[in-house]
Amino acid sequence: MLAENKLKQYQASGNLANEIKLEVSNPIYNVNNRYLVIAEKGSSKFYLVADNKISWEKEVDGNISKVDVNRNGYVTIILTGTTYKSVIVTYDSKGNELFKTYISKSLALDATISSDNQSMAFAEIDTSGTQIQIISIEKAKANDDYITYTYSAPSNSLITNIEYQNKNKLVCIYDDSIHVIENNQDQEIMKLQEDDKKINQADIRL
Repeated sequence: MLAENKLKQYQASGNLANEIKLEVSNPIYNVNNRYLVIAEKGSSKFYLVADNKISWEKEVDGNISKVDVNRNGYVTIILTGTTYKSVIVTYDSKGNELFKTYISKSLALDATISSDNQSMAFAEIDTSGTQIQIISIEKAKANDDYITYTYSAPSNSLITNIEYQNKNKLVCIYDDSIHVIENNQDQEIMKLQEDDKKINQADIRL
């Protein structure tokens, strides 16, 4: 529970187990395995929490709109309010900045890192629709030709979330369907809008 700039962790019995001081009142966050990345929405400061303590914290140039952490503590931060429409910053588990992805003509909606720390995928949207790109982290660190796959979604589909499952299976949820990208192939696995189905909510963060 987060209250009065304090992250409080409770035992199953309801007793307070741990308390961490954070400068956060309107949080955005993501949890994976034993890691929590948390930031004040629209601010420039964020934290990585691991094993009931702050592992590291950073301040960035821009306004944080989205955060994500993989099961190994690798973090992506999406920034707005810079000279670019969006900037995605990727960090390793120790807080070292690996690279930045600059997006000048579209808005980044989500970003996620594979569980083997080899790929970073992000979804972006502009007036022509939604696009998903997958980046090789090693090539991006070397400033090489790092985009390994690009997928343009149907123009009438709006993406809401992307999440890596296993090493290289990227699950993408749209407002009308769920897709999986694996081995540079996109496959629709489920429709969410059909006359014979009554689906009120779907999530891929399990």
